[in-house]
Amino acid sequence: MIYKYKTKSLNPYYNLALEKFFLEYSKKEGAFILYFWQNSDTVVIGRNQEAKVECNLDLMKEKNILLLRRETGGGAVFHDKNNLNFSFIVPKNAYNTLKSMEIIKNAIKTLNFEAEISGRNDILINGKKISGNAYYKSKDSVLHHGTILIDTDFKKMESVLTPDISKLQTGCVKSVKSRVLNLKEIRNISIKEIEKAIEKEFLNYCKDYIQEPVIKPFKIKNHKAQIIKQKRIYKSKKWLYGEDFKFSYLAKKKKFDWGLCIIKRNKKGEYKIFSDGLDIKSIQDAQKIINGQQLSCPTAITRDILSLVGIN
Repeated sequence: MIYKYKTKSLNPYYNLALEKFFLEYSKKEGAFILYFWQNSDTVVIGRNQEAKVECNLDLMKEKNILLLRRETGGGAVFHDKNNLNFSFIVPKNAYNTLKSMEIIKNAIKTLNFEAEISGRNDILINGKKISGNAYYKSKDSVLHHGTILIDTDFKKMESVLTPDISKLQTGCVKSVKSRVLNLKEIRNISIKEIEKAIEKEFLNYCKDYIQEPVIKPFKIKNHKAQIIKQKRIYKSKKWLYGEDFKFSYLAKKKKFDWGLCIIKRNKKGEYKIFSDGLDIKSIQDAQKIINGQQLSCPTAITRDILSLVGIN
């Protein structure tokens, strides 16, 4: 079964909770789900990032900009009502990262924009980012979500995002604003046009796995209690900050091809890894090993991190 849902809510905690519900639903039913959502002004950080480093929390409070931590890896981004968020949720045996990225690239191209896939998770036009993507793989389903910049307030975005200087130095880029591009800077286009183009490409993707695919609207009326419960979790200080503020001593820092890695420790000598890397499991495995747990078969990313602290 293939479903589509566009939320009317601009509440980031509710919208992320809804996405989580769709992932759980896909696990049970083997469903393909296309989900569109938009947020009010929000800074969204990756699962392993440190909020106080990635954004100006004081200024965000002053400007009524919310903080959201997502389940996926990757870096911090800014959402507003002129930014479209999309989520593809599919059974694990039907997921292909490149083909999933091509849904967005091809949709943008059908709207007469010359887009290309670049690096770990970006889609570019004229060398500037118009879409960032991230992924989460569960036992039975995969979530691929991302953003599309349409007419986002870059001035506001740049005022609240505070990325590590090593990320801006790459390619001699000196600011957040200089790395990104709104589609409306090229030509006027509506959110509905983009949604329609993505829906068509998502349906084409599904044709490889479902005969005569048809997209049906999803009804969430009977699932709201579950969604509201998850919303409370995403809004909680424990989820947003955890014990991040207790890890104040910098141990090691290095920028790898797969992302930035910052290792900090607390007064007890425990270590925590902060990173914009997409592979959250490898990063979390490295943290467990550094803190004394015995794990086998580390990935290349895990080994990179361990090498920083002299563990072979």
